Amino acid sequence: MDAHEPSADPRSTQTLIALALRDEADDEQAWEAIRVLQTRGTPEVLAEAERLVLASEPLARARGAAILGRLDVASEAAHEERVRLLLELARREQDTGVLEAVLLALSFFDEPRVALALLPLKSHPSDDVRLAVARALCTLARHGAPSAVDFEAFESAV
Repeated sequence: MDAHEPSADPRSTQTLIALALRDEADDEQAWEAIRVLQTRGTPEVLAEAERLVLASEPLARARGAAILGRLDVASEAAHEERVRLLLELARREQDTGVLEAVLLALSFFDEPRVALALLPLKSHPSDDVRLAVARALCTLARHGAPSAVDFEAFESAV
C-alpha cells in the first residue's frame, strides 16, 4: 500500500483530529488529516465528528461538518446519523463560517430532505451563506438529486 494513501495512514484518530483543528483555513496538514479521517470512516471517527459538531468552538464545528460530509461509511445507520447531525447543525448554527461548511457537507447527500432543509437559508442575511446555499442546491441538482424542490423557482427567488 502507498504510504501516502489515506487508508494506509498509521496516525491515531486523536492525532488526526488534533491536526484537523489547526486554526489556519488553508493549512494543508489540517485538510490532509480531514481526508484521512473521511477515508477511515470508522465508528470512532463518526463519534469524534459528532463530538466536534457539538463543540462550542466554531472551528471544531466546521471541521466536524467537513469530516461528516464525505465520511466513507458502509452502514445505513451511520449514513443516517451523518445526515441527522448535519441537518441539526444547519438548523441551529449562527456562525456564518460554520454554516458555509455545513452547507458544503450537505451538498454531498443527494436526498430531497437535504435540499428542502437548505431552502430556509436562502434568505440568510449573509451573502456568503446565501451563495453557499445556491452552490449546494446546484451541486445537488447536477448530481441528479431526487427532489421536490423547484430549482427554477429557487433560482429566481435568490
